[in-house]
Amino acid sequence: MFFLAICEEPAILNLILFIKSILEIVGIIIPIVLIVMVTIDLVKIIMDASDKTIKNTSKSMLNRLMAAVIIFFVPVIVNVIMNMIEQDEVQNTACWKNANTEKIAEITAVKEAKRLAEQKEKQKKIAADNKKREEEDAKRKKNIVRRPDSDYGGTNSTSTGGGSTNLLDTALKEVGNGYKKFTDWYGFADEWCAMFVTWATAHTSITGKASDCSNAPRSGSSKCLFNAKTSADGGAVCSHSEWYANNNRFYHSQYYAGKYKSYMDGSKAYVPKPGDIVFFANGSSSYAGNPKNSCYQFGHIAIVKEVKDGKLYYVGGNQGSYSYSTSSVTIATRDIGDSYIGGYGTWPK
Repeated sequence: MFFLAICEEPAILNLILFIKSILEIVGIIIPIVLIVMVTIDLVKIIMDASDKTIKNTSKSMLNRLMAAVIIFFVPVIVNVIMNMIEQDEVQNTACWKNANTEKIAEITAVKEAKRLAEQKEKQKKIAADNKKREEEDAKRKKNIVRRPDSDYGGTNSTSTGGGSTNLLDTALKEVGNGYKKFTDWYGFADEWCAMFVTWATAHTSITGKASDCSNAPRSGSSKCLFNAKTSADGGAVCSHSEWYANNNRFYHSQYYAGKYKSYMDGSKAYVPKPGDIVFFANGSSSYAGNPKNSCYQFGHIAIVKEVKDGKLYYVGGNQGSYSYSTSSVTIATRDIGDSYIGGYGTWPK
C-alpha cells in the first residue's frame, strides 16, 4: 500500500518523468554522435584505403555502431523491464506508468478535488457544531430566571443567580474564540485563562444592564463585576484566588475540603453554582491548602457552567491546546471530586 501511495504522488511522478526524459534524450543524442563518428571513420577509409587503416578503423566503427544501437534501445529495454516487474493491480498504479503528463495532471486534479471536499466537510462540521452550541445556549437562556436588582447587594450569600448568572452568559457567548480578542484587550499575549476571566467580569454588569459594561476598559467600571469585586491586576490566576480568599468568598473543592476543610467555615465541601469561579491546582506543584498565598499553587481558572451527574462543567479560555496561540474558549468537564480542582470563588447574588 505504501508503494502504491508513493506512485500517486505528483512530486515523485514528476521526478520519474524527468529521469525518463533524460534517458530518452541520451538515447537519441549519443547514438547520433556515434553515427557521426562512424561517418568520419568511413571518410578516413575512403581517403586512405591501406590495410592497416581499414583494419583499425573497421574495429572502431563496429564498436561505435554497437554502442549506438545499445544506447538507442536503452529506454525501450528499461520500459520492458519495468513492465515485467509491474503485475496485476500494481500495473495500473505503478510509478513508471504513471510518470506521464496526462496521468500526473489527472492525479493532481483528483487530489485537489479530495482536498476541497475534505475542506468543505470540515466547514460543514464547524457550522453544525456552532449551530448546536447556539441552540444549546438559546435553550439555556430561555430557562434563566433573572433575579431582581435588590438581590445583588448581599455580602455573604452564595452565587445562585444575579451577577454570577450574568457572568456565565457573558462567558458562553465567547465559546470558540481564540486568544487575540482577550490578550489584545488586556495588553499582551501569553497564557490567557485569567485574562479571559478578567475580560468576562469586566464585561458583566452587576445589575444585568448589558450597556453598562459593553465597552469596558481593562479596569472595568463601578457598575461591572471586575472593578467592583476583584483586584486591579487580573492577569494572573493567583490575583483572583487571593482576592476571593481575602474577601471570605473562597470554598475548597470536594477533594481538598476533605484534606483542609473549607477555607471559609470548616464545613463540608462547597457545591459550585453556575457563574462561580473555579480554580485548578498547578500540576507542577502541590496545593498547600491556603488560597491567600496561592501563586504557583493554582495554575488555571475558569467559570462554572453547571454540576451534573457528578461532573463539573466549566467554560474557560486557553483550553483545548497546549499552546496559548492555538487554544480557545471551550466548555470542559471533570469529575467533581478530581484532585485537579482546588476550589471555588463565589459572587454575591
